[in-house]
Amino acid sequence: RHFPNLIEQSRPIPEKQARFEILKCYFDSVGAASFVQIQRLFGWRKDELQRTLKELTDKGFISPDHLLEKRNEPLFVLASLIGTL
Repeated sequence: RHFPNLIEQSRPIPEKQARFEILKCYFDSVGAASFVQIQRLFGWRKDELQRTLKELTDKGFISPDHLLEKRNEPLFVLASLIGTL
Protein backbone atom coordinates (compact mmCIF):
# COMPACT_ATOMS: atom_id res chain seq x y z
CA ARG A 1 0.00 0.00 0.00
CA HIS A 2 0.96 3.57 -0.47
CA PHE A 3 0.66 6.05 2.41
CA PRO A 4 1.45 9.53 1.08
CA ASN A 5 0.75 11.32 4.38
CA LEU A 6 2.75 8.94 6.57
CA ILE A 7 5.82 11.15 6.78
CA GLU A 8 3.77 14.13 7.95
CA GLN A 9 1.95 11.98 10.49
CA SER A 10 5.14 10.49 11.89
CA ARG A 11 6.45 13.75 13.29
CA PRO A 12 8.43 13.46 16.52
CA ILE A 13 6.46 13.86 19.72
CA PRO A 14 7.79 15.48 22.90
CA GLU A 15 9.30 13.14 25.48
CA LYS A 16 6.61 14.08 28.03
CA GLN A 17 3.86 13.07 25.63
CA ALA A 18 5.70 9.87 24.73
CA ARG A 19 5.92 8.83 28.41
CA PHE A 20 2.21 9.61 28.83
CA GLU A 21 1.21 7.47 25.83
CA ILE A 22 3.54 4.63 26.82
CA LEU A 23 2.07 4.48 30.33
CA LYS A 24 -1.49 4.63 28.98
CA CYS A 25 -0.75 1.60 26.82
CA TYR A 26 1.00 -0.11 29.72
CA PHE A 27 -1.99 0.32 32.06
CA ASP A 28 -4.37 -0.78 29.31
CA SER A 29 -2.30 -3.94 29.13
CA VAL A 30 -1.60 -4.76 32.79
CA GLY A 31 -4.40 -2.95 34.64
CA ALA A 32 -2.44 -2.15 37.80
CA ALA A 33 1.16 -1.62 38.89
CA SER A 34 3.19 -0.14 41.69
CA PHE A 35 5.52 2.80 41.32
CA VAL A 36 8.52 0.52 41.83
CA GLN A 37 7.35 -1.94 39.17
CA ILE A 38 6.89 0.84 36.62
CA GLN A 39 10.22 2.46 37.44
CA ARG A 40 12.07 -0.86 37.13
CA LEU A 41 10.46 -1.62 33.80
CA PHE A 42 10.98 1.73 32.11
CA GLY A 43 14.01 3.05 34.01
CA TRP A 44 12.68 6.61 34.06
CA ARG A 45 13.85 9.10 36.65
CA LYS A 46 11.65 9.29 39.74
CA ASP A 47 10.53 12.88 39.08
CA GLU A 48 9.62 12.10 35.45
CA LEU A 49 7.58 9.08 36.47
CA GLN A 50 5.84 10.97 39.28
CA ARG A 51 4.82 13.75 36.87
CA THR A 52 3.52 11.30 34.29
CA LEU A 53 1.55 9.29 36.86
CA LYS A 54 0.09 12.52 38.27
CA GLU A 55 -1.00 13.58 34.79
CA LEU A 56 -2.65 10.19 34.17
CA THR A 57 -4.34 10.47 37.58
CA ASP A 58 -5.48 14.06 37.00
CA LYS A 59 -7.01 13.05 33.66
CA GLY A 60 -8.91 10.21 35.33
CA PHE A 61 -7.15 7.43 33.47
CA ILE A 62 -5.65 5.79 36.57
CA SER A 63 -6.40 5.86 40.27
CA PRO A 64 -3.56 5.88 42.85
CA ASP A 65 -3.06 4.32 46.28
CA HIS A 66 -4.97 1.07 45.99
CA LEU A 67 -3.99 -1.68 48.40
CA LEU A 68 -4.56 -5.32 47.62
CA GLU A 69 -4.24 -8.25 49.98
CA LYS A 70 -0.70 -9.52 50.44
CA ARG A 71 0.77 -6.41 48.78
CA ASN A 72 2.98 -4.08 50.79
CA GLU A 73 2.98 -1.24 48.31
CA PRO A 74 0.08 0.73 46.87
CA LEU A 75 -0.88 0.25 43.25
CA PHE A 76 -1.93 2.60 40.51
CA VAL A 77 -5.03 1.05 38.93
CA LEU A 78 -6.68 1.60 35.58
CA ALA A 79 -9.75 3.67 36.41
CA SER A 80 -12.04 1.47 34.33
CA LEU A 81 -11.18 -1.45 36.63
CA ILE A 82 -12.16 0.30 39.85
CA GLY A 83 -15.05 -1.57 41.42
CA THR A 84 -14.03 -4.84 39.82
CA LEU A 85 -11.14 -5.46 42.24
